[in-house]
Amino acid sequence: MNRLYVLPVFLLCVSCISFKGELKGLYSYYKKTNELYPGLLVKPDANDLVCGIAVTEKPQVYIINGNQIRNCMVQSEHAILYFWSPLCLSEFCYAVNVVQRECNKKNIDLYIVSEYYDGNTMQEIYTTRHPIFAIDTEYYRSGLCDRYVPKFMADLTGTAVRDVRFIEFKNSTVTRKFDRLEDL
Repeated sequence: MNRLYVLPVFLLCVSCISFKGELKGLYSYYKKTNELYPGLLVKPDANDLVCGIAVTEKPQVYIINGNQIRNCMVQSEHAILYFWSPLCLSEFCYAVNVVQRECNKKNIDLYIVSEYYDGNTMQEIYTTRHPIFAIDTEYYRSGLCDRYVPKFMADLTGTAVRDVRFIEFKNSTVTRKFDRLEDL
């Protein structure tokens, strides 16, 4: 008899819950970031070599696709792509400046690509050799991370991988993928 009451009570409780936050890592938040932080997001010409873009005093995030950043890997003898999630608190998420410092110690070229947009975090000034990049969600025709990230990765590496933090390139070839900075 008690089982008959559990389902209606559960449904009543669930129907009263509301969520007013953001689900970072689920959606890109490109449009919102672009509206709230004018001038932060810059979309270079599709034919521009994005690895030649210099870091500026004013924070700017360059919107790219996987093919554009892959061209940078061709020019570098040893490079790491760090797939950054600005608000991630996982043990596998690292501060941009920490990753750059470790790459500097080992003379590795670092390219940082943000998984999603967070203007508050992206507008900070980072001490990096290259500017921060972010995935062009319009190019991939989706605002859902689970849709555009694998497409970006397929363009970059030839494999539609989703959950990886670091990709190492040596002489333009993917040598390994890993999650821990300690494995650098």
